[in-house]
Amino acid sequence: MNNLETTNGTLWQRNSPLPDAFKELYLALRLKEGRMYSKSEVADLPIIKSSHPLFKEWLIRKRSCNKLLRYIKQHSHLHNILEVGCGNGWLCARMCALPGVTVTGMEINLVELGQARHVFRDIPNLIFVEGDFRQGVADGKKFDLIIFAASVQYFESLQDIIKTALGYLTPQGEVHIIDSNLYQPYEIAEAMQRSKIYFTQIGFPEMQRYYFHHCIHDIELFRYSILYDPGVLLNRLFRKKFFPWIVIKND
Repeated sequence: MNNLETTNGTLWQRNSPLPDAFKELYLALRLKEGRMYSKSEVADLPIIKSSHPLFKEWLIRKRSCNKLLRYIKQHSHLHNILEVGCGNGWLCARMCALPGVTVTGMEINLVELGQARHVFRDIPNLIFVEGDFRQGVADGKKFDLIIFAASVQYFESLQDIIKTALGYLTPQGEVHIIDSNLYQPYEIAEAMQRSKIYFTQIGFPEMQRYYFHHCIHDIELFRYSILYDPGVLLNRLFRKKFFPWIVIKND
């Protein structure tokens, strides 16, 4: 990987193009929301105490994690995996437990990434990289699977980020989008208003500039399938409050 340096065993990108204002804002928001976890909590995720304020959210993440792990295990060609926006690295660590898998976690938040490196430092088939792969951080690398888990909402253009990801795939590679909403066109205005109210009430109104609401139609340019659709009638009837699971294959 070009344009990288190493600090305390963690790779990072020289002259990162992402504004420091966003990185500081994002970290402050994570702290306010209670999403900065102790090292012992990170090691156990997605399992967390039922008394934790975000327990119900982690039940959803646990379910999607288990489905993803089963999928990878069933598709033996998915060896080399990249998670974009890996945060504290918990999902990367879970994937590394699968046989024959090598995982790279990429993140711009060096605080969480430093925690990931410390907590999961003894996992030999796991590497963490600080930076943005749109800026050449992963040049020269190819991956069988690229995962966006609760991260596509921080990229302004869904189509652009998917196109970039496809360029890093092996011929039989796949892009997976999990734990993020993709909206119908008529839902976007209301979703934007909800986010505006939320960020304002929590004290971070400027976060609206960096949080994007993507339309499900944005993936129609690609060869995709929906492995889980919360909008289908059966799932709506049972009120299963889970996110869609999108798979985009290299074409």
